[in-house]
Amino acid sequence: MILENVVRAAYAEPLQFSNLSGTTGINSLNGTAGATIPFPFRGGHASPLPLQTISANISSQASLSNNFSSSSQDDQDFYQGLHNPLSESTLFSFIQQGYEPRIVFGLLASDLIFYNEKGEDIISNDPKRWRDGYLPFQQVVDLLVSDGGMNIEDISTEKQIGPSLSAARLEQPQVLAALLAPADKAPRVSMKNGRYSLVKDTSQFRVCFRPRTANGQIDFGQVTDIDRFRFLRNFKISPSDICGAKQKEESKDANKVAIKFHPRSAAAGFIYLGKIAAYQLGLNPDVGREDTGLRTDATNRYFLFKVDRNPPPPEWLTVAHEGAYYGIGLDPRGLHDGSSRILALLKDLMALESVAKSQPAPLVATLVGG
Repeated sequence: MILENVVRAAYAEPLQFSNLSGTTGINSLNGTAGATIPFPFRGGHASPLPLQTISANISSQASLSNNFSSSSQDDQDFYQGLHNPLSESTLFSFIQQGYEPRIVFGLLASDLIFYNEKGEDIISNDPKRWRDGYLPFQQVVDLLVSDGGMNIEDISTEKQIGPSLSAARLEQPQVLAALLAPADKAPRVSMKNGRYSLVKDTSQFRVCFRPRTANGQIDFGQVTDIDRFRFLRNFKISPSDICGAKQKEESKDANKVAIKFHPRSAAAGFIYLGKIAAYQLGLNPDVGREDTGLRTDATNRYFLFKVDRNPPPPEWLTVAHEGAYYGIGLDPRGLHDGSSRILALLKDLMALESVAKSQPAPLVATLVGG
């Protein structure tokens, strides 16, 4: 269903979501399909009696029927979740769970904004703006990961609820009732300096870096159209954004550059991949098939997503659409092709859509600084 919808998006067809919920097969044998065959019974040759015969009639009939039942997911609640932009915490949690940052940001961030008090540079992750958008975006994310060591770290804290409590107060019914609440809402008891208090853990993540260089500078010199992006030329990772930094330091340097981004929705992710697939399938001749990959060295490229028409079996994940087969290759190490990881991420997003429909849509999320 996921790969098929990417192909549908490439052909500018509407997305379609349905589940096959059951099949029923019925076979029976009875009926008619026969022949009549005469057999001599008595009389005839060398007999004074006339020839008498008996006949056998064999008949049969076969019938086969199958019933399929499917359920459509195209309801208001489903599409509300599908089109709701993801939260910052959702994106960060995917990276925390093991998805590569360039997969998560490559698919689900619609832009990167480098800014300070003097202005901003917006790099749009839009395949329709190939040279001044998609390419520099993917190159910058790749460098933030490879040279900047971009990752996610847990900065969860505990928050005290109400005043400190004595041992006697802790045993009162109102406090005990709070401790017996559902696990996701219940506080826990903490003791400091002989006093008790109710605290609740707040789960938070943040982007952090482990840069290769001692001064934290990242060389964006090879980014396409680098001259258009003034804040990339001398970009440095702030000490407060290094993984493991104890405290977020406030910088008064007006030249310090922060980064923020706008998260996409799951539906926008399908349309985004459809635009890339349209180039690769020859539906849009503006960009060549091989040019959809980032050059990693003189001979190799890395494809965030790559789909083929009528691919060679069996090392491909394929789907049929309008009489043709479309497929993605499998790259277990993820060195040259992120397609299978992209589909896995989309599958997880689809599973979360029922949760996303009840969450407010975020406007912008901070990557570093700000």
